[in-house]
Amino acid sequence: MADVVDRRKEIRRPTIRAAILRFEGPNFPIPCVVLNLTYDGAHIHVHAPSEIPDTFEFRVDSDTEGQPCHVVWRRDNELGVKFDR
Repeated sequence: MADVVDRRKEIRRPTIRAAILRFEGPNFPIPCVVLNLTYDGAHIHVHAPSEIPDTFEFRVDSDTEGQPCHVVWRRDNELGVKFDR
């Protein structure tokens, strides 16, 4: 079995938090669950990943400003996103 190289620049902090995804279209906002979070991105779980575009606004708390982001990977019902800073 080959060694797996972890290329992450930051340590991921596991969390279970509700969040929403916003994008233009008839089906927004979309709820999701944040599985882990860093300054640069997040690992999220969604129920219908095929409905999520490559770019959208990510908001963890309803009283915080949304963060533009883009999808860097997709696997089953999970997405890895990078925040556009």
